[in-house]
Amino acid sequence: MELRLLKYFWTVATAGTVSKAAEQLYITQPTLSRQIKELERELDTQLFMRDGKKLILTEDGQFLKIKAEEILQLTSKTVQVFEDRKNAELSGHLTIGALEGWTTSSIAKTLQRLTNKYPSITFKILSGNADDIK
Repeated sequence: MELRLLKYFWTVATAGTVSKAAEQLYITQPTLSRQIKELERELDTQLFMRDGKKLILTEDGQFLKIKAEEILQLTSKTVQVFEDRKNAELSGHLTIGALEGWTTSSIAKTLQRLTNKYPSITFKILSGNADDIK
């Protein structure tokens, strides 16, 4: 079972109609309907009953909605943990000594990009002649 299909199912179950869900997911209604039918075939069960244009979850659909929400939340938390770990890898304080000139501004620009990506990094640039930097 693909996460994408679970997300599609959960969105339809939450929105109540395929058209609203398709709009939220930025896909076409026929595509979304096909994906839901594919999921029903894969699970060999009916997940929705139709009431006009509104969809009502079957008992299996209600069960899957609960499980899908748990799985999607766990997936989101796992992605966040990896993002946090990645950001935590680069943290701390840098002190850089550089001779006055174009290199100082180049270093500052590079450090600005670095701190935009890794906000836990702080830095100080010392510029001057070689004796000042020592």
